[in-house]
Amino acid sequence: MDVVEIEGKASGIAAGIYARISSPKQHSVDAQIADCRKRCEERGWPVRYILSDVDESGANPDRAGLLALLDHVAAGRVTHVVTWKIDRLARSLRQAAEIAEFLRERHVHYHSVTEPFDTSSVYGRFIFGNLATAAQLERELNQERMTTSLAHKARRGEWCRGQVPFGYCLGKGRVLRKKPSEATLVVECHQLYCRLGSFAEVAAEFNRRGVPYRQRKWSSALVQRILEKPIYAGTYHLAGETITRANLRVVPEALRAKSDGRAAASYY
Repeated sequence: MDVVEIEGKASGIAAGIYARISSPKQHSVDAQIADCRKRCEERGWPVRYILSDVDESGANPDRAGLLALLDHVAAGRVTHVVTWKIDRLARSLRQAAEIAEFLRERHVHYHSVTEPFDTSSVYGRFIFGNLATAAQLERELNQERMTTSLAHKARRGEWCRGQVPFGYCLGKGRVLRKKPSEATLVVECHQLYCRLGSFAEVAAEFNRRGVPYRQRKWSSALVQRILEKPIYAGTYHLAGETITRANLRVVPEALRAKSDGRAAASYY
């Protein structure tokens, strides 16, 4: 990060120039700064800060020069942010819209030397408003595509969630299948609860016998989660859909109904 602070511009209008390159083939930092300084002179905006990032991707939101610029904005030391192009600030619509909103909330104007982005004018604010709308559309479309993809994979039998539940393992193509050594314990967990009626006592029984839960001890919380997980009845939820797969059922329906009834009774 390179920073130049020009003293004596602490009051009134104070511009902060930001330049960035990610490869030597791009319009150089010095050339970007020269263009920005010329524009500031034309507009009568005194330059207070000149910040730059070299060999930094615009996709990285944690660039030192950019963060320093935003700090100056937050502290009220800058009234105008000037760049050669908007993609010097951000490479995605979403990130650009977030920065624009950050500036707007602090009444700081943004100006692009080579594009029609100038939030000190009505037209420029209109263009930036459309940018924010486009960014929102991009976010929603990405979320929709992700949800559709997850639902499609789930219907094919793929496991698209996080950790594989106790009692199962992943087969070819990330398809969930029963793991006999663990599935047997899931059934026994329900049976013990029906007999003992206490999460803590079930956990204590397994621990007394030295039966591990994936290399750790059992607890009341683990027992409760196993008793309540719908997947042991062959059902789980993903991407807004309920997926039912009979081959995933571990606990017989009658036993699950009995343990559910025992759990309900324990609350009264």
